[in-house]
Amino acid sequence: MANGSEAEKKVTDEEELSDLFKGGKADWIYSLTTLAAPHNGTSAYNIDSDADKPESFKERVQTFLSGLVSLAGKDNDDGRIKEDNASYDMYIDNALEMNENIETLENIYYFSVPCTSTLPADDGTYYPDESKTEILYVKSAKLMGKYTGVTEKGFVIDEGWRQNDGLVNTISAIAPIGAEQKEYDKNNVKTGIWNIMPTYDGDHMSLQGGMFKKNDVREYYLNLLDMINCL
Repeated sequence: MANGSEAEKKVTDEEELSDLFKGGKADWIYSLTTLAAPHNGTSAYNIDSDADKPESFKERVQTFLSGLVSLAGKDNDDGRIKEDNASYDMYIDNALEMNENIETLENIYYFSVPCTSTLPADDGTYYPDESKTEILYVKSAKLMGKYTGVTEKGFVIDEGWRQNDGLVNTISAIAPIGAEQKEYDKNNVKTGIWNIMPTYDGDHMSLQGGMFKKNDVREYYLNLLDMINCL
């Protein structure tokens, strides 16, 4: 909207080019809010799925449900290139590469809402609060909660990445690495930087209202929109 698409301009006649690719429309957008977003990818995609063999019926159900979700990330034969897939964005190395081409704009308000449904253990790991974590995410929350490692391109996934919402690391949902950011302050909301909202106590689906763990978020969104409308 702000900068247009140079790639689209190169292959499209001027009279056929959509206005959406021409740029110059940053003022069409007032604010942007991300919800449990994998700004920097997620360590869930770096964990060997065989690291924690399911034993109980409950764990087998979790594995089955996780498998259904992973099907959406398989290669398709519908003409898309691999980058045109949400699963591609979830890998930390790919997300960090994309972030290099994304910048905040000085007149737009940016907000992010990270989530967590895990609790700290005495040994520095995190474990899922199963009263708040969908069965779909319990296993991944456990694995992410104890994982550290290094990506193929050398990014270090340290202990700070263990807290998670079952699918996305809480630290990744804060803001793109390297982007200017600050904690949300209702008396000092700034444009052009990420205003980090308080971490929401819930799993990755909580801000959608949940699936089996029902969560009434209507008041949350009303308050969020009231805040934005008062800026």
